[in-house]
Amino acid sequence: MPEQSRIVQLSNRIATNTAKFDAYLGENSIPTPSFSAKYDQPSPLPTTAPPEILAARKAILQDTLELRQLMLGPREHVLELANPNALLSQLVIARLGLASLVPLDDGASTTTFSAIASTTGLSERNIRRLIRHAISQRVFVEGPSPGQVSHSAASRLLAREPDMWPDSHEPEHTGFALAHDTEKPIFEYLASEPERAARFAAGMRLYANRPGTDVRVDVGGSHGQLGIQLAWAFPGLKHVVVQDIQEAVIEAASANMPEDLAGRLSYMVHDFFTEQPGKSAAVYVFRACFHNWSDKYAVKMLEALKPALEAGVSHVVINDVVVPDAETLKRLDQEGKADAAHVRSADLAMGYLMNAGDRELGDWKALFEMAGPGFEFLTQGEEYKLEGSDLGMVVAKWVGVGGSWNDGTISHKD
Repeated sequence: MPEQSRIVQLSNRIATNTAKFDAYLGENSIPTPSFSAKYDQPSPLPTTAPPEILAARKAILQDTLELRQLMLGPREHVLELANPNALLSQLVIARLGLASLVPLDDGASTTTFSAIASTTGLSERNIRRLIRHAISQRVFVEGPSPGQVSHSAASRLLAREPDMWPDSHEPEHTGFALAHDTEKPIFEYLASEPERAARFAAGMRLYANRPGTDVRVDVGGSHGQLGIQLAWAFPGLKHVVVQDIQEAVIEAASANMPEDLAGRLSYMVHDFFTEQPGKSAAVYVFRACFHNWSDKYAVKMLEALKPALEAGVSHVVINDVVVPDAETLKRLDQEGKADAAHVRSADLAMGYLMNAGDRELGDWKALFEMAGPGFEFLTQGEEYKLEGSDLGMVVAKWVGVGGSWNDGTISHKD
């Protein structure tokens, strides 16, 4: 009989020790561990428990950790070790005393993100981001309706045991800036620190190769791979323009342009906060750009487009993170189709690195509304989903006055 694999050995040992642990609890009328606020034990075992039961618990903790790390694989294991987000939301919750703002009972009473925000002075969006990240770690509970917050066992414990830039949209007002004693946004700071910039770039390459992104790993980036793929995939496109703010990047991309796309693909230096020079294009594509910027600056990006748009012709296509609503994400997480903790961690990271964040579909729609009249937001329901990709897609049409269909030019921003 072949020897059992390590993961089967671990799962069997976990099952054996868990049964031993559970039997001891039952025999001694000790409550079974729970995330519910009704569970008021700071530890599942008394310190007077027999050594073999304490050892069983220790083995369960060690074996479940090893099994998790094996199931992650080397890449995701390393990424998880380097992820500071699990601690970040807890530090903020502790510093602001957020747990004390939730009714202290057995979890039956609730408050709301809005009420907590009004008490703390933080925006409702930031409070929602922090608490939902904590919820993914089973600290607090959302419900019974979206936006309502009650205690879990962990947050109740926090409540019982004995700020700066509250609603800024500026990219330099970040936890990263505080930690590094700088007044610069992260990319400006990295530009003056070549070694750190190289490490950051290497980390992003590793991140891009994680499961769920391999379908799009070579599509996009400032050297115009998305534009190249679009031109190849759609021969009817007469012209694709790739834009980037860095002249050196554009020069390098132009020098390496595929020969078969000569005449159909061009490169242009452009700052997307300034007026768009490519007029009346059929489609303006932004890939992984908006999530780097707060609403204030994301709106500026859309406003800079407006003078170039042609009514009834021009569309804005945004290929970026679209976060499912809270109930959908919870369901997908339970079904093993999404990792809620990862989604909330990524949103949190965008906050402390860039004072930005990931957006739900409603947030994307609101962004176009903030940019003023003229946009018709087309994406509905779950149309934003792209199979095999962590990025979604939202589309808006320019419905301003005048214009007629053009020859099929695409302008592409990386």
